[in-house]
Amino acid sequence: MAWIGGVVLNLTNAMPILLIFTILVFVSTIVRSMEASGIALIVPIAPIIVAAAKGWNIPGADTVLLMVIGTVGHAAYLLPMQMTSNMVMYSSGYFEVKDMLKSGWAFVLIYLLFWIITAYTYWKWLGLW
Repeated sequence: MAWIGGVVLNLTNAMPILLIFTILVFVSTIVRSMEASGIALIVPIAPIIVAAAKGWNIPGADTVLLMVIGTVGHAAYLLPMQMTSNMVMYSSGYFEVKDMLKSGWAFVLIYLLFWIITAYTYWKWLGLW
């Protein structure tokens, strides 16, 4: 995984960290919509992020980005198979998968906006960026 981190580091070396963060949030949310488990998202992406973040020489970047990946892994609003609570609601029979997809995109967009606004404002105030 370290070699993939090196490739990511080379691709993102000239990018500002907030742009990298925004791309990471979008990519991990899209990958999470295809996974049945949040752990299945975190396990392959975490070593890549740690390896790339160490090369950026930004103190705390690896910790913050891992925190983001871990919490974005909980944005499972699109399909019933993404979380147990979704399966329980779906088994009630009151809605179809297409209904969950329609309303789920709104929640995912709100979740993404929350993280992006948090990174661009609150984390800057704290000095994390």
